[in-house]
Amino acid sequence: MVCCIALWCLNHLSATQVKVKRRGDDQKFIAEVLAIGIECDIALLTVKDETFWEGVKPLSFGPLPRLQVLC
Repeated sequence: MVCCIALWCLNHLSATQVKVKRRGDDQKFIAEVLAIGIECDIALLTVKDETFWEGVKPLSFGPLPRLQVLC
């Protein structure tokens, strides 16, 4: 199972190591940068340490909206 987190401001990604923590917890975990969206100032991160993901419920998305087809 691949678990990812996003919404990380890019100005923090110039560091050699990115650490994240869960809300309400002081323990920090090393995160790996999977992708960077420079245009929208966002990054996709993951944490390989399984203890970070304990108790986390996966987010499920609904169906994608239909795209408008232009002829």
